[in-house]
Amino acid sequence: MAVDAATDLVDELEPAVEWREIVIPVHLHGERVDRVLSQRLTEFSRSFVQQLIGQGAIELLVPAGGSVPTLKPATRVKAGQVFRVALKPTPQSQAFVPQAMALRVVYEDEH
Repeated sequence: MAVDAATDLVDELEPAVEWREIVIPVHLHGERVDRVLSQRLTEFSRSFVQQLIGQGAIELLVPAGGSVPTLKPATRVKAGQVFRVALKPTPQSQAFVPQAMALRVVYEDEH
């Protein structure tokens, strides 16, 4: 019983992982995986994508139903390949959490 409570607490404390699947289009066939994924994940830099690859957070889905980690940023992609990216919240993104608070409006103009 205590183990279940501890597991529930850990689940609440761990940030949720956002999963994204990226299908490689024909016009990007033969390009480097880090370059292609940084183009598809426009909010992230190429160096951040390289870090994700190094952490094993980017996997290549295989037709047999499994996945293999992307080993190197210089790996060349093929049209139709599907990559799954695990995006975990960074400490910086979790540092500031909005809080509800009561505010008393002293003056409000008509605009």
